[in-house]
Amino acid sequence: MLNEISRSRVVGLWFAAVAAIIASLVAMGVTVSVSTTALVLTLSLLPPAVMFVLWRAPSPTIAEILRTANTPREGPRGGSK
Repeated sequence: MLNEISRSRVVGLWFAAVAAIIASLVAMGVTVSVSTTALVLTLSLLPPAVMFVLWRAPSPTIAEILRTANTPREGPRGGSK
């Protein structure tokens, strides 16, 4: 299941969770100051940024590597026409 999830979906879920937390804090009447806002913004933006940097495309399989090695090259080889 987790292999089929995309980066954009994970980031969207992360931002939805942060928005829900912020909404619950405002509903409970928590005092929102500049430092609290900066902390919440940092905590909400840093994990997706790290994830985009570290989450790479899957490694090619052995079959994909062998297929690219066995395909003929483009253009003439010896130069004689």
